[in-house]
Amino acid sequence: MPYLGNSLSVGSSAVTASALTPFTNTYSVDFDGTDDYAAADGFVSSTSSETSGSFLWYMNPDDATPTGSQSPWSYGDDNGNESLFCYISTAGKLIIILRVAGTNQWVFETNSAPFSDETWTHCALVHNGTEPVFYINGSAVPITFTTSTDKTAWLADLTAADVFRIGVLRFFDSTDRNQFSGKIDELGYTSTALSSGQVSDIYAAGGDLSNYSPIGYWRMGDNDGGTGTTITDQGSGGNDATLTNGPTFSTDVPT
Repeated sequence: MPYLGNSLSVGSSAVTASALTPFTNTYSVDFDGTDDYAAADGFVSSTSSETSGSFLWYMNPDDATPTGSQSPWSYGDDNGNESLFCYISTAGKLIIILRVAGTNQWVFETNSAPFSDETWTHCALVHNGTEPVFYINGSAVPITFTTSTDKTAWLADLTAADVFRIGVLRFFDSTDRNQFSGKIDELGYTSTALSSGQVSDIYAAGGDLSNYSPIGYWRMGDNDGGTGTTITDQGSGGNDATLTNGPTFSTDVPT
């Protein structure tokens, strides 16, 4: 794991930086693909004016070509038809959709199936204010837009959004769908439209977002001892996630 030192010596004087703890990753959260999820709905109000930014996360699907689509997270309107959400399709591709008031503004899918069964993969969705870019394990991957009505659309356009869910797709009719089966870790969001070099650095650092001023950053148990039903938000928004219907902490983490 990366280690950050805490002092250096200049002549006879020691210059001591703030003591920094080495980044370690001990826990993830395991979703069973039936009815469990984590809710951090307050995150929506913390990001409602965002016109660019970056979502990053690790996921480890039980089945990389599932029999039904599976969504690792979703941001949207609980009883209205707008959302930003992603899902693994039955073909194993990742598809991401931004929909405003019932109309898809942009939709893209990865050109290939980037996931493997029970294998950790780092993902980054970056929107620079002009269009989205997608990264797998620190590198931008080819994507195909199947809808490109307005590729500039981002969170600020989702004016009715009120829910953020991990492990499930939730919007439109207050119904959970596309439940995720597998593990998720180091999920976060930063207002920064990260560069390719920054995404690569974050991946090399095991997903550590602490130096990028995240608004939301859920380490999936590392700050909670891997117990209880709360995932503490380490971002500036302070929007803790609540484990619902029994997802469990796991010691299977990205390495």
